[in-house]
Amino acid sequence: RAFTWTGPFGGGKSSLAVALCSLVSPDRAVRQAAFDVLSLHPRGAESDLAKAFAASKAGWLILPVVLGGLGHVAALKSNALHFLAAPIDAGAEWKGRPLFGANKTWRGFAVMTGFTAMASAMQATVASRCGWTIALQVHQRARINPWAAGAICGLSYCLGELPNSFIKRRLRIRPGARAFKVAWLQYLIDQGDSVAGCLVPLRLIYRCPDEELLMAAALGMAVHIGIDQLIYVIGVKSRRS
Repeated sequence: RAFTWTGPFGGGKSSLAVALCSLVSPDRAVRQAAFDVLSLHPRGAESDLAKAFAASKAGWLILPVVLGGLGHVAALKSNALHFLAAPIDAGAEWKGRPLFGANKTWRGFAVMTGFTAMASAMQATVASRCGWTIALQVHQRARINPWAAGAICGLSYCLGELPNSFIKRRLRIRPGARAFKVAWLQYLIDQGDSVAGCLVPLRLIYRCPDEELLMAAALGMAVHIGIDQLIYVIGVKSRRS
């Protein structure tokens, strides 16, 4: 979205622009000064601003995991790190059925965790050097450093898939296959399990407010579905499975 701001010379356009930029500054002292000058109540103003920028922050929050997911797709397509392509359950069974199945591998855990950590660190560095206000606000409220935050988010992505895989094996649904009944529901669960796993660290590490977390969930679900379709298009998965 964009808008134009016109007026006579000396009308205060630049001054108001500076004030608005100060309202979303990563520096709390600068924000407080802007609230005072504009006679705004900090709590109410910050709440309104948070809602206005929720989508931008949500997109920034999920970007490292998205890049990690794309890295995983590339690893699958090129068969990189093939020596790690072993099931994490090592073929173990429970009541005659695999615990998680062949598709949940150490390569997936390693690539998602490592790539998401690297993406998070690069993201924080770029935000700092470019002075991107929204991005800096996200990173400055994090409880831990970007490398650790990214690694935890990537790992949580993988862990979020395991309960669903365990249940599907109990229902005799093969890895990568879908149930004949309510297949649409299973598809939504398949796309949403890892997204749900990421919401926990986003809340705990970045202290996301509810509107950002909901926006991150919606964006994450949409992107995950898009990446899922991509892996069929490029031949990583077959719809016949």
